[in-house]
Amino acid sequence: MPPKKGKEKEPPAPVKATGPPPKPRKPPPPPACFSNEDIAKFKEIFKAFDEDNIDKVPIEAIPTMLRKLGFNPKGEEIKQLFVMFLEDDLVDTVEFFEWLFMVEAKMNWGDDFEAAILKAFAAIGHDDEETGFVDFEVLREELMTWGEPLSEIEFMDWIKLAMKDKTYNPEDAGPEDVGGDGYEESPGREGGTRKERCRT
Repeated sequence: MPPKKGKEKEPPAPVKATGPPPKPRKPPPPPACFSNEDIAKFKEIFKAFDEDNIDKVPIEAIPTMLRKLGFNPKGEEIKQLFVMFLEDDLVDTVEFFEWLFMVEAKMNWGDDFEAAILKAFAAIGHDDEETGFVDFEVLREELMTWGEPLSEIEFMDWIKLAMKDKTYNPEDAGPEDVGGDGYEESPGREGGTRKERCRT
């Protein structure tokens, strides 16, 4: 009678190699066109919505955050931003560097509101040839005559804000244009005029 065979031992399970934990992902540098002042402003808005102080904001806060910067983002634009800058559609938070790139993209896309302002500016200043420039005296007359007219002081204060370099002097103003670069240098949102910001 052959001897009973003992129960064969199962081979030991492979031991999982252990090692140091993966290094945290290093965020990319901010867009080069943002100044330190711009980044500080964007950071302030970001921190205001980072209620848990985890350096992340809920994805639902992004439209409101963009409106805080003066944008009027459409639903489709928001979806496109998420596709462009978030890892996948399961992510429910946004990191600061992702927020910066979303702001950059929205600036480059422009805004219907800004386009409407530029169109109105062209109409008021009678830029019939669409040159991007308006006659200074014509603009002043229109704004100080029609609708709810501006006073001389109000107009001077407004034109200083509308100019890119903020150096308006009524004694030096030329009659040919406003702001040197014309009305396309309209006042921007947080961070300067539109032409000073990031462009693709």
